[in-house]
Amino acid sequence: MLDRIGYEVEFWLLDKKAQIVMPNDYGFPIDEFGFLVEIRTHAHRNCESLLDELNRLTLAHKAQAKSLGLRLVLQPRRFMGKSLINCLSIKYHWDTLPDLTANIYSTVSRSHATGIDSEYGTAGVHIHFSRHNRKGHRVQLPLKRIVMGMDARFNEKIAYSGRVHGEYEIKPYGFEYRSLPSTVNPKVIVPFVFFLMEKETKSLNNTIDY
Repeated sequence: MLDRIGYEVEFWLLDKKAQIVMPNDYGFPIDEFGFLVEIRTHAHRNCESLLDELNRLTLAHKAQAKSLGLRLVLQPRRFMGKSLINCLSIKYHWDTLPDLTANIYSTVSRSHATGIDSEYGTAGVHIHFSRHNRKGHRVQLPLKRIVMGMDARFNEKIAYSGRVHGEYEIKPYGFEYRSLPSTVNPKVIVPFVFFLMEKETKSLNNTIDY
């Protein structure tokens, strides 16, 4: 089996007065909601290559921000206010975007699908999981066990930042885990993710249907 992991982290772009700056105005990569810089790696088969690409991308975008008199900041929650939120909602047509975020826990009704919580914006780390056989065909992953494993390992970080345990989104290649705050160290996350995938390789006959 060929397992691949991708990594995505969200930053705030701030000016010298610590005011939020719209990253798209300065050529930074963004997600569909428009208010965060989104740094995303390719899918990798090992921890070292993933961390290497993530580090190179992060350093490049920090240098880009510095050259503009701006800075990239990791912060799980930041006050935005109704005016900015309403402006962005109209500009990026939030009302037309589908909510694809799901949760393995049926009792959870909250979601970080839009990245907005009241008048605050939220920033996270998203981990992309995929598995294919030698012929390149997608193999179903034990989604629920992987999500529960991630929740258990990073329980305190998720709870402290006010994020939602158990969040994921189905993707054509597999799924994306969405519960981590942006401030968790990738040098802690990435080795654990590969360890978890190696562990689950031994349990292929116990996959779930999603």
